[in-house]
Amino acid sequence: MSALRDVPAAALPAFLPLTLVAPDLAALARAEDPFARVVGASRLRRQWLLWRAARKARAGQAFVTLPVA
Repeated sequence: MSALRDVPAAALPAFLPLTLVAPDLAALARAEDPFARVVGASRLRRQWLLWRAARKARAGQAFVTLPVA
């Protein structure tokens, strides 16, 4: 969230899809052959992650977890 500290509150919803990056990268890392089939979170899980991130952003909490390289 430190990178988004200076972003106006009205612009934060544009960054909500960043919350889906870490789970998608984790699913790709677990997959045997990530290019052979679609991997990632279910639609319900993606919706839940976006909703939770929106709630955190509204409360002023960090909502983006950066993947560890």
